[in-house]
Amino acid sequence: EVERFRGIALPVIRNKMLSQATNNFSAANFLGNGSLGSVYKGILIDGTTVA
Repeated sequence: EVERFRGIALPVIRNKMLSQATNNFSAANFLGNGSLGSVYKGILIDGTTVA
């Protein structure tokens, strides 16, 4: 699923997918705190690393 934001196509990543990618928001994947909250490293099903 893709949504457009200011003319840019962005993939929609659901909370369930984020939970799986971050191993249920594991402390081992915690990177730090950003201006909008906690930041975690995750690996999507296609192997893409995200934060």
